[in-house]
Amino acid sequence: LSAQLLRFSSNSLIIKSCYVNLLHFGGYSTDFLYFCIMKYFFYQILGFLFLACGIIGIVVPLLPTTPFLLLSASLFFRSSPRVYNWLLNHRYLGTYIRNFQQKRTIPLRVKIIITTLLWITSLHCFFLILNHWILKSFMLLIAISISIFIFSFKKSSKSNNNIPPQKI
Repeated sequence: LSAQLLRFSSNSLIIKSCYVNLLHFGGYSTDFLYFCIMKYFFYQILGFLFLACGIIGIVVPLLPTTPFLLLSASLFFRSSPRVYNWLLNHRYLGTYIRNFQQKRTIPLRVKIIITTLLWITSLHCFFLILNHWILKSFMLLIAISISIFIFSFKKSSKSNNNIPPQKI
């Protein structure tokens, strides 16, 4: 089991930290090792699931792309630097992540689409679904908060949109 853990440790921050804790505290518990390996695979599976949602979001207008890609990148950062580097250096998907990570920008077209869909669904719920005034006010508060949050980011310019890939 320890040889198996060493094989994973070269690829994963989770397994490396588990291995360091085991060496520091002396001895190892097989339950702890299995927990670390399961956490590694759990992050991998979730990362690919959110990556698939992000790719689908490129085509489907109601599904956002960037949040799912950012979430998958953070899961891959914790579990597999190789997949994380692949995702950051990807020709199409990497630009979404790099623009947000390095410049904290969202394109104006994306801002408009997000807020339009947000307000269409919020007003639909407000007028047709929700009955109680507390729920209606909560819905409006959420919609206003999300709109302010989205427009608090700078808009990205077309000329400065392509950030070169980097390796960690």
